[in-house]
Amino acid sequence: MTYLLGYQAWEDFLMVLKSVPRVLYSSDLGQPTQPDIEQWLGQSEKWFELMNLSSNRIDFVRRECCYQMLKE
Repeated sequence: MTYLLGYQAWEDFLMVLKSVPRVLYSSDLGQPTQPDIEQWLGQSEKWFELMNLSSNRIDFVRRECCYQMLKE
């Protein structure tokens, strides 16, 4: 969301998603003036493709890291 709303530069967004070991990819969207979740998920897929993230990394930042943190 920080990138989407203009608070984070693309380069920083890219570095975080590619290399921060325990990063969670999520959104705080849901306000009437913001994109709905379906739009955000579609845009996320485009960003991941531009970033050339592997399917393993995408799964990790979207799900696996959350799961691991909840287990601890």
